Amino acid sequence: MIEHNGTFNELIDRVEKLGFEADAESVRPIANGGQQFRTTKGAVVCWWPSTGTVTFQGNVIEAKRIRNALRPSQRGLFDVY
Repeated sequence: MIEHNGTFNELIDRVEKLGFEADAESVRPIANGGQQFRTTKGAVVCWWPSTGTVTFQGNVIEAKRIRNALRPSQRGLFDVY
């Protein structure tokens, strides 16, 4: 599991710095106080600030690429369990 303890905008910025393009039009709230955005290649990144949990959906290949790209960058903003 990946956990993000910053803000939602920091999560989007981090994903974009890793080379993935967020679709600004796709940012929206989701159930239980969560937020999500899509990448231009169809991955969906969901985040719940109350727990810090980050999940990935949508385009399976793109979602796995994002998840794997975040894992080596865990110092500070992300924790992996």
